Amino acid sequence: MKSKYHILFIYLFLTNLLATTINIPDDYDTIQEGIDAAQDGDIVMIAQDIYYENLTINKEITLTSTADFDALEGSEGWYNDEIIQATIINGSVNNDPNKRSCLIIRDGDIQPTIKGLTFKGGVGTKMLILDCSEGDNLYRSELTGGGVLIYDAYPTINYNRFVGNGITPDIERGRRGSKNGGAIAHYEDAEVEFDEDRDSAPVANNSNVERTVPGVIDIQNNYFEDNTSGNGQGFYSYGYDGSIDVSNSVFENVDCGTNTVNEYVLNSAEGIADYVQDGVTGGCIEENAFYVAMDGNNSNSGTESSPFATIAHALSFVKDVGDPTTIYVAAGTYSPDLTGEIFPINIPNNVHLIGEDPETTILDADADAQNEAAVVIIQEVETVTLKNFTLVNGYTEGHGCRGGGGLLVSSNNLFDISLPPQTSTPIIENLIIENNWSHNGGGISFFLVDGPVVNDIVVRDNQSTFHGGGVFIYVSNVEFTGLVVSENRNWGNPSYWNVGNGGGIMSVASGVQITDLTLTNNIGVTMGGGLFHMGSSFNNTAGFPGFTINGGVISGNEGYYGGGMSFFGGADPVLNNVEISDNYGGDAGGGVHMDSSSPTLNNCIIINNGSPQGGGVFAYNDQSYPIIENSIIKDNFCSSEGAGVYYKNASGGLLRNSLIINNDSDGFTGGVSVQGANVHIINSTIAGNTAGTDGGVANWGNGNTTITNSIVWGNTDNEGTSSLNVWDGDISMYYSNTDDGGWDGNQNLSAEPLFIDASIEEYGLQIDSPCIDAGTTELTTYHSIPASNYTGFGDITEYEGSAPDMGAYEMVLAVNPPTNVGYMLQTSSIILMWSAGPASYQYKVEKSLVEDFSTDVEEFLVEENSFTDSDIQIGVEYFYRVTSILGNEQSDPSEVISLMIVPAPTGLAVTIQADESVYLTWDNDDNATSYQIQRSRDPMFFGPSDFFTSTENNYTDTDLPPGIRHYYRVSSYYGDYLSSSSQNVSALVVPAPVGVMATVDESSVSLSWGAVDIAEVSYVIDRATDSLFTADVEEFTSTENNFVDNSVEADIEYYYRVSAVCCGGNSISFFSDIVSAMLTVMDVDPTASIPDDYSLQQNYPNPFNPTTQIRYGLKENAYVSINIYNLMGKHIRSYINTVQDAGYKTILWNATDASGQPVPAGMYIYSITAGDFRQTRKMILLK
Repeated sequence: MKSKYHILFIYLFLTNLLATTINIPDDYDTIQEGIDAAQDGDIVMIAQDIYYENLTINKEITLTSTADFDALEGSEGWYNDEIIQATIINGSVNNDPNKRSCLIIRDGDIQPTIKGLTFKGGVGTKMLILDCSEGDNLYRSELTGGGVLIYDAYPTINYNRFVGNGITPDIERGRRGSKNGGAIAHYEDAEVEFDEDRDSAPVANNSNVERTVPGVIDIQNNYFEDNTSGNGQGFYSYGYDGSIDVSNSVFENVDCGTNTVNEYVLNSAEGIADYVQDGVTGGCIEENAFYVAMDGNNSNSGTESSPFATIAHALSFVKDVGDPTTIYVAAGTYSPDLTGEIFPINIPNNVHLIGEDPETTILDADADAQNEAAVVIIQEVETVTLKNFTLVNGYTEGHGCRGGGGLLVSSNNLFDISLPPQTSTPIIENLIIENNWSHNGGGISFFLVDGPVVNDIVVRDNQSTFHGGGVFIYVSNVEFTGLVVSENRNWGNPSYWNVGNGGGIMSVASGVQITDLTLTNNIGVTMGGGLFHMGSSFNNTAGFPGFTINGGVISGNEGYYGGGMSFFGGADPVLNNVEISDNYGGDAGGGVHMDSSSPTLNNCIIINNGSPQGGGVFAYNDQSYPIIENSIIKDNFCSSEGAGVYYKNASGGLLRNSLIINNDSDGFTGGVSVQGANVHIINSTIAGNTAGTDGGVANWGNGNTTITNSIVWGNTDNEGTSSLNVWDGDISMYYSNTDDGGWDGNQNLSAEPLFIDASIEEYGLQIDSPCIDAGTTELTTYHSIPASNYTGFGDITEYEGSAPDMGAYEMVLAVNPPTNVGYMLQTSSIILMWSAGPASYQYKVEKSLVEDFSTDVEEFLVEENSFTDSDIQIGVEYFYRVTSILGNEQSDPSEVISLMIVPAPTGLAVTIQADESVYLTWDNDDNATSYQIQRSRDPMFFGPSDFFTSTENNYTDTDLPPGIRHYYRVSSYYGDYLSSSSQNVSALVVPAPVGVMATVDESSVSLSWGAVDIAEVSYVIDRATDSLFTADVEEFTSTENNFVDNSVEADIEYYYRVSAVCCGGNSISFFSDIVSAMLTVMDVDPTASIPDDYSLQQNYPNPFNPTTQIRYGLKENAYVSINIYNLMGKHIRSYINTVQDAGYKTILWNATDASGQPVPAGMYIYSITAGDFRQTRKMILLK
């Protein structure tokens, strides 16, 4: 080993000795000019500066700075060297949007050397990658290699700094970044080419040297910081099967337990390259939980209070081993423009990526045909959770066969669709995947993976070019629960007959388990508007058995073959409890279409589907053999043949214990059409179907139909009754009932079957139907069904009565328990009622004091469906149940009901209180746990009511609307039991008048107040000469909200209060506030001249106690208001407030407020307003 390195040293020494050194910028202005001028073995030496260039090297040269590498070798801080830091190649220039790497090294297996430089701001170069050879070759366009892109070359890259590569500058609109290889990307694959080479010749390599591809690429001693990409943040390798030595390099985040960085930072596509990480250093990852938020920053610590800005940055902190890392993403929209997020987000192993909520945490790839990107990619992982996100605006037409516009869950195999699937077990839950586009799987794709678990996801409004508008599953084993696939479509391609399948879901050779499926309103151009499942793959011999749907709705979908679903190529799916409704097939199979497939449908309903052929079910090809059991096929329609079920040259099929009813064909055969197939109909009812020709069952094209234990009745065509029709081939019928003549013998009947009620589709049998016990158990005598088509087919062993019944329903003569048991409580009795059973039923009523009826049980036998119990004690809890009896048979008891008669409250009384609330009281009941108070405007309580609760024997209603009479009644609660109601009481609240004001003129006092807004109101005015209304009390009335008192005398203070009267005097309010007034205004001198101007004189005396005069002059008639305030600005009293004649005036104030109460000593302010005149003065009250 030592001698090998000596030889290498001598070779390099001689090479350097013969080399020419080209200095930049001394010899050439730009680095690229220097590179172009160099020959193999030359050195291009770059002086310190920032060079805004996108460089290309296609020869074996050395590109270096002027750093002293001898001094740097072995130095721990070499990356701080000033020369390296200051010799910068900045690739952010945008001369060519498809070529924006700082440096491209390409072609001819060249092995140049790159040393001592800083690569910064590089965005990446567009590469085209052949992703699928289905039909025309399909290429994926990928922006890659932000700092350095290497193609078909093997450089030595040492002592360089890679800083801030992989994303366009934030000043650019529509930010984009490297999908792979934020710092360095390396490609060695014949299926990869430069985007620019598609339209022009590749860059020539002039060397004639034949080179050997090295087993190791030397990328040692480099520094990586703040580089961004969807995958391979530091280094991404595609197609190279060797070792990439990044030893002694410095990364931002290192798992110091293993001394490695994770696969997101150093990534090898398909996992074929090996990274050597001896002696790598960087910041140790200490935590296992990080946070991302829209207001975060990637220079933060990633805690909840100091979050990162991008998920891509957080992924660099994931540890490959140990406890999983959880990344919590706050609500917001994460996109290239808004947050600098790079798509696709490639999730490495050992990480849980958790959003806050799928409706509010949105990953928006903002991709299109020019900038393709999935939203999220997951490849071959063991411990990954993706949860609580919306994935939107992914576009991956270039993903080819793999597909997945929103989410791709794939093996590491990126191209070969023939390789076997690989184990990958991510948990994917609570996602919305919408508005994405891809070649296959517009929303989500599972490609060659075994093990994903998917819970509660919505896939809507996605599109695909080839297959699976919403979901694409290729040779994978996936388990779904709560899957919603809606409003998706594929567009197909006129160049390929076999594309455009699965508008909602397409599955190929996959084991799929779906529980609770909603598949609605999807469009598929060719097969399966809702779902297309292909049992095997043309291109892959591997596969998973079993396609099962347990519970769901498949509705409103459209396709050419199979509006709801289509099965092809050996598919044997199982559908349990699925509704297939309102789908349409443009050619065949409105609900279900199959070609060379044998699905099993159990407990399904196929309703209201349509197609020209096979409105409900269409089975085609001699390898198709559907099993339909315990199902309903109804109300389907077609224009040509077979509205219910159409077997067209199929191998055969089994219809068992099923209803085929009310289907309609404009052309031929409303119920079941058998053309060239061997069909078995057992214990089924075919009724009410209609057609132009052949309403019920038609056998033609040398088909054979065997019917046993069935009812074919009431089917019609344009000629009338048409239940069984044989054009050629044969119908064999045994132990069955039909209204078509000519089928006597073989224990067949032609008798009214006595359905319960066919008009409402109740096709069970009445108790006296001739079809009861009229069938046979010996199915194998009449039906030969291969075990390969139906495992375990045999004779009937379980039935009611002496033999199986004819038709879809076995009449069970069990006695049914009473239903809808209810009751009415009387004052001292209880009446029980229940739904009546058959007239032959009797009933046993049981009564007990304990709920389990273990003791104290009384029994009563009644003939009717009611029972009155008068032996009742008030306040005692009783339990009842009812049993049906028919002869010696008894049903199970009904559900138990518990009852108690609770005494109604007594002594209800009502009082209206001064605050206008209503106070209710009633007699106390010591056994009551609470009381219910009911209030209504209807004395019979038929109208709307309000209910209130009280634990005491009183209640105050503070929310009673005024002026409307309300009625009250009260009930008592004993635990959960409620009594009947008490007697009624009523109350009507009349509001007291408010805003009463008194004004005084020369000979009268005028009162006014706010009108009380109720009907038929009048007012009573009380007047007294004291504020307690004990002296000189007089009463006046008014129908308006004002009153003039003309009977007052001067210098006497009068007190007033007002009440409102309603309803003919039956209801009266409380009194208003008290106001007082005194007639004190007088002319100083009636003969005095009229003043020349308005004036307000100083009061006299001042200071005063207890009275003072306030004089003023009016030069003309005017509206006058005099107001008195304290120093805090509070209004004390008002005078005059009316129009007065011109002249000199005086009023007397007796130091009281508006209610007649004395005011405290102090300074007061009085003011006058007369017309436009305003004046204010002060006065002092002494005590």
